[in-house]
Amino acid sequence: MNLFTLPDDFTPGRHQSPPPIAVQNYFSAGSGQTTKIRLRYPVFSFLREGEKSVFYPQRQAHIGNDHFLMLPAHRCVMAEKQTGRQRYHSILFYFSPQLLTSRESLPGHTPATDTRPVTPVAIAYDDYLNRFAESLLHAPEDEDFLRLKLEELLQYLRRRFPQQLSLFLRQTISPEESLLRDIVNRNVLSGLSVEELAFLCHMSVATFRRHFSRIYGISPREWLKRERMKLAARALAGEGKSPSQIYGKLGFANPSAFGRAFRRHFGQTPGEYRRRMSDREHNLSD
Repeated sequence: MNLFTLPDDFTPGRHQSPPPIAVQNYFSAGSGQTTKIRLRYPVFSFLREGEKSVFYPQRQAHIGNDHFLMLPAHRCVMAEKQTGRQRYHSILFYFSPQLLTSRESLPGHTPATDTRPVTPVAIAYDDYLNRFAESLLHAPEDEDFLRLKLEELLQYLRRRFPQQLSLFLRQTISPEESLLRDIVNRNVLSGLSVEELAFLCHMSVATFRRHFSRIYGISPREWLKRERMKLAARALAGEGKSPSQIYGKLGFANPSAFGRAFRRHFGQTPGEYRRRMSDREHNLSD
């Protein structure tokens, strides 16, 4: 039985690391023979023609072309069988778990202590999902564009199939990473230090910094500053708040300290930013 590592074995040259997100239009003879698969990335497997069986250590799934699969990164055994036009066809949408950095991408947070078996998740197509799968065939090989397609899919599944998506994402993110994400997202405005956040995550400061930088791509301090500035901008422009109304909630000692931090981040004062956004909104409404 052959062994394939995916998506690595689809990568041109194969000595290169696979991109963090990619689409593979996959055809095979669909002989029904089993193949050993090592999935390095989680994948959405949009079956278009044929039948597919997937065997994980403790769970399995069997689908026809009226369903697609959400497959966690793990070892599994697959069998593909042709039907209809005597061919097997699927569209594979791989992504690195590190792309799931926003709270919007992580609906239905599940406690990090969940130890249920790794499970392939099958979902029946509806009109939207059929159109989405076909749209991937015309997607450019552009990482930013594919990230938008991933976010689009996750947002739809969050609304239409929240339990199934939660199960899939629970298996996509490690328990330690899940706990870290939950704690830092809940404490953006708490004023807790990096050392205190590390303590709540049951990690040393060095381990916390290492995990955090791998997940978010920047240091904890820089991420917290950025998130607080996002909240500040939203409060100023979207809610009409003044600096004196929000500086304390954002963890600043006084309006002056908040104004300096805001100016360093956005290149303008809070008042200038609020006026510019207000003028933009008026121009759009004219």
